[in-house]
Amino acid sequence: MRAIGTIRPYRSNGAGAVMLPDKQLMEQKRGAFDFRSDRNVYIAKWHDNSIVRIASNFMTHSPLRKTQ
Repeated sequence: MRAIGTIRPYRSNGAGAVMLPDKQLMEQKRGAFDFRSDRNVYIAKWHDNSIVRIASNFMTHSPLRKTQ
């Protein structure tokens, strides 16, 4: 079963502990992101208007594209 969706910070099952802290990510330019994967689940967070977190078991951040 394929799935993708936003997640809360405490639902990352430990991956959040090794990712950039929210404060450091917010200091970077909008669009900056960090990710972790254990080959089963991909977790990413990026700086938009606030911090956005997603988890997926079939998609990654590649390829990166700009949107309007």
